Order: sequence, then C-alpha cells, then structure tokens
Amino acid sequence: MKRARQVTFVLAGAGPTGVELAGSIAEMAAVALRSNFRRIDPAKTSILRIEGGKRILPSYAESLSKPKKAARRLEKLGVTVMAAARIEHVAEHGVIVGGNRIESATVLWTAGVAPSPILTKLGVKTDQAGRVCVGPFPDVPD
Repeated sequence: MKRARQVTFVLAGAGPTGVELAGSIAEMAAVALRSNFRRIDPAKTSILRIEGGKRILPSYAESLSKPKKAARRLEKLGVTVMAAARIEHVAEHGVIVGGNRIESATVLWTAGVAPSPILTKLGVKTDQAGRVCVGPFPDVPD
C-alpha cells in the first residue's frame, strides 16, 4: 500500500499544461523507472488526470481540442482521465474525489488558473476564459 501511494500521481485540471505533464510523467514512468529502478514495476504506476469540466483541454474550442482523441492518447500512455470529477480535498495522504479517497504522495495542481478579477472592471473585450484580448503588439485595442 505504501509503495502504491508513492507511484500514484494525481494531476488536477486537464488544460494544456496538465495534459502535457501527464504525458511526460507517463513516459518517465515507462522509460526512467524501467531502466533505473529495478525494484519498481512501472506497470504499477498510476497517473490520474482529474478535470472538473466535461472534457480535457477545455480552454480550446471543442473543434480544436479533439477531446476524445486527446483522452485516448493519454489513456494509451497509461493515464486515467477522469472528467466531470472535482477534487474536494487535498491532504498529505492524497485527495478526495466524489467522496472517494485516492491515496497519492504526489498531487500536482494544474487547474484553477484564472485571470485577475480586476480585468472585468476595465470594460475591454475578453475571451471565454476572461483573459483580455490584445492586438498584435500586446496592446489593448481602443
């Protein structure tokens, strides 16, 4: 149980950073663990992507993110994708998701990045994530 907790990685959020990080950890587990740690079985590594929204890569238009294709690629690497699931609590032992405890020594937070709320007071055009739309010279039009 203690070893399983050490090789369980929980990544909160499934934006571009989280998706890339999950893939990197999966590759590291398959290659580095196999060749450098003979007492660790890479097949016992668990990588869980937990996304509160309905799909991964939510900051992209659905037509661009190809969510099912991206999720399948991650799953092929050994990453478990959990969409429409929220982390309720993070503690030393791991996380609580949907009332269930997931034991993990490593929780990486790649979710919840939002622009400053003051941007809404500027009265300028923003995108769906609340970021200010800028021109070609990182200036605010008008």
